[in-house]
Amino acid sequence: MEGCVQPQHSRVEPPLSIREAKGYHLLLSQLHFPRLANETVMAKNSEQADAAYAEALKRIEDYGSQWVSHLDLSGLGLTTVPPELGQLTHLTKLNLEINHLTTLPPEIGKLTALTNLDLSGNRLTTLPPQIGQLTILKKLDLGGNQLTTLPPEIGQLRALKSFNLTSNQFTTLPPEFGQLTALTALFVGHNQLTTLPPELGRLTALTKVFLHNNRLTTLLAEIGQLTALKELILVNNQFTTLPPEISQLTALTKLWLQDNKLTTLPGWLRDIPKLKELSLHDNPALQL
Repeated sequence: MEGCVQPQHSRVEPPLSIREAKGYHLLLSQLHFPRLANETVMAKNSEQADAAYAEALKRIEDYGSQWVSHLDLSGLGLTTVPPELGQLTHLTKLNLEINHLTTLPPEIGKLTALTNLDLSGNRLTTLPPQIGQLTILKKLDLGGNQLTTLPPEIGQLRALKSFNLTSNQFTTLPPEFGQLTALTALFVGHNQLTTLPPELGRLTALTKVFLHNNRLTTLLAEIGQLTALKELILVNNQFTTLPPEISQLTALTKLWLQDNKLTTLPGWLRDIPKLKELSLHDNPALQL
């Protein structure tokens, strides 16, 4: 009608196209769903960790009342060890392999009757100094962790006979290793070793030394002091020559040198009286 003011309406936006609508919902999902998914995963992991802790605590309490000497807490998914473990002072064997541990409680030092401790397949980045209180420990397995160093107190494990450090991140070993004079087997393969401490020469009870898959270019002269050594595994390092002191290893039966950078073989190798296995393949520049 003429002269009448038409009512004003707020602007109405056209509806979203199907493609725009899909993109809008996709954007929403990208904004919200990852956070919800992460929170769900975190909640589930937390529940699993709590359940693992509760199961470990139950076993500790049960075993404490039964006065058993062996405790198996392997494969539970533990992220921490209940400090109540320290009450089981009669334990001689403790298995904590294949968990998610990054460290140990100081109460581990109270288990002074331990002779066998398995911590392999965890995520350990450090050990508490109290580990040195396990003075009658004979076997320690730390393989498959994330260790780069060991506390000086490791040298107090004077009864230790077998020490596994395979698949960690060591570039060298602490000088306190020289105090482990009862050691007969040392496994340090699959690390990042570039050097070894001269104190290693004090371990004259050693019969096996595995140093495969490292970055070693030479061995110290002190290697010649290990006169009980029977097996020396140096596979996949960066050796170009061998120290003449190896000729002093009169008990040596196995010497594996494959996957290195050797160019020549010293004549004294044939003079090692008990040597039966000499592996040399995959040394491309080696002239025989």
